[in-house]
Amino acid sequence: MRKILTGILLSAAVVALSGCGEFGGGASYPVGATPAAGDILLADSDVVESSAGTVGDDSATAGTQQVAGQEFIFKGKVVVDAPFSGLPLLHKAGDAVKDAEACAINDVPDEKLVVGAGNGLANCFVYLVKAPKGIEIPTAPEQALTVDQVSCRFIPHCMVVQAGQPVRVLSGDSVPHNAHIYAVKNRGVNAVVQPKDRIGLEVNYARAEAEPVKVACDFHTWMIGWHLPLDHPFGAVTGPDGQFEFPHALPSGEYEFKVWHEVGGTLERKLKLTVDGSDATITVKLSDVTP
Repeated sequence: MRKILTGILLSAAVVALSGCGEFGGGASYPVGATPAAGDILLADSDVVESSAGTVGDDSATAGTQQVAGQEFIFKGKVVVDAPFSGLPLLHKAGDAVKDAEACAINDVPDEKLVVGAGNGLANCFVYLVKAPKGIEIPTAPEQALTVDQVSCRFIPHCMVVQAGQPVRVLSGDSVPHNAHIYAVKNRGVNAVVQPKDRIGLEVNYARAEAEPVKVACDFHTWMIGWHLPLDHPFGAVTGPDGQFEFPHALPSGEYEFKVWHEVGGTLERKLKLTVDGSDATITVKLSDVTP
């Protein structure tokens, strides 16, 4: 097997789909309902053999069966290769921090590196840099995604958004916040969000970004989040257990994926894999993402 310098091992992850879900990369904050996948009955004449091996292994085959031309939802899990006990809290409940009446109501975790059950790596972006050719891209949803500010944290911490879909930054806190978005290809944002503002600040990403952009509060410097605007819906963020799932199906075939984490940056720039019905596990070296 060839050595993978980034320490990522990957096989394709997919599940048969009969409908498409709503776009939105923050798994904790889905927008709209996602249709359930339907059962697909295969006749013998419809089944073809395909292979999906670990990246870097030219001989590995999974012996997976698929429908020729079928679409699949890409999903899987990102894990680190060693146990991790977690980072210390940024501050504890009751600590004497700025605006403690809102910011020290609860413990505030350090979300730079969150490793959950089964060594699953949270807040890791997995996405296609460019939409595949010949695929009709669904129109960006009109319903806004929301980012809340609660106990002086951005929730969700990481989010994928389709360019053209509005994002509304709210606040549940009793103190003002400052939403500072360090966009590269989009217009930057630097605006105050007033206390208990449930209408919020509307942010519009007109263009795709090559990598996630930083979201910060200049009033509370520990508050950090990440947004990834894409011009297609083929991207997702891992949840607390490291699992991710794209909201729209891809036709079976080989694609180049990018894997990005806020500590390690780009873990893989052009990760080639075949979407063909097998399960994915992305293994990241702990040393690549440890602050």
